[in-house]
Amino acid sequence: ILLFSPGRKSNFIFAVNELEQEAREIIGEIVTELGGRGGGSKDVYTGGFTEVEEPLELFQRLKNEVRESLGRA
Repeated sequence: ILLFSPGRKSNFIFAVNELEQEAREIIGEIVTELGGRGGGSKDVYTGGFTEVEEPLELFQRLKNEVRESLGRA
């Protein structure tokens, strides 16, 4: 599950269950590469991005990268 709150300051929650990978293993590096910050536990990773000019574009990029990451798992 990926929940995203768009805006100049965009926040997200990424939750997994019953996957072999932890949430941070799936999304942590992606968030950093896209300029965000976050952290979490095995099943939930939360974070955000500041000074976002195109939040919906950011969401699409985040979503696509997560899908790719899950495809490599």
